[in-house]
Amino acid sequence: KWILIVLLALLLSGGVWGFRHWRRLRQPNVLFITLDTTRADRIGCYRYKLAKTPCLDELAEHGVLFEQALTHVPLTLPSHATMLSGLLPPEHGLRVNAIGRLPESIETIPKRFQAKDYRTGAFLAAYVLDHKFGLERGFDVYDDNLSGGGAVSSASFERRRDGKIVVDSALEWLKGDSKKWFWQRKPSFCWVHLY
Repeated sequence: KWILIVLLALLLSGGVWGFRHWRRLRQPNVLFITLDTTRADRIGCYRYKLAKTPCLDELAEHGVLFEQALTHVPLTLPSHATMLSGLLPPEHGLRVNAIGRLPESIETIPKRFQAKDYRTGAFLAAYVLDHKFGLERGFDVYDDNLSGGGAVSSASFERRRDGKIVVDSALEWLKGDSKKWFWQRKPSFCWVHLY
């Protein structure tokens, strides 16, 4: 009898709390991968027979594959600013690499995910996406640290890090929430940039 009374009290006191957390558990995780300076016609999921991209092909098979995608500018910073804001370069103001900053007034996709109670993380491979250019807005974690091992170039403008390091950092961040109780976990928006 006492167990039923305690359970009923918990349900009544935590009704709103329980509903909010149940809804959170049903929100999907979003993994946003950008492949910088990559040709689609050299990847297996885009029907290139000689490709050696089994992991990307499997991800494409189980995820969403865009077959008709265009870029508004063939440069890393303005192109990613467009993807994260939904605005064209003349609207967001970034037109070339390593020059300018995304204005604070521009809303970004990660900010929208944060507003929906998502954890947000970005794991980047190239200097041209450094936080000083403004794309860090809306991310709880913006891992653009290129100072450690695995940096490929010493010239600051071309500085980048190996994709394995980027992916390992993203995986470590994604695992972090799994140590919490199920009702404490939040869905994740994770951007992985590979160069």
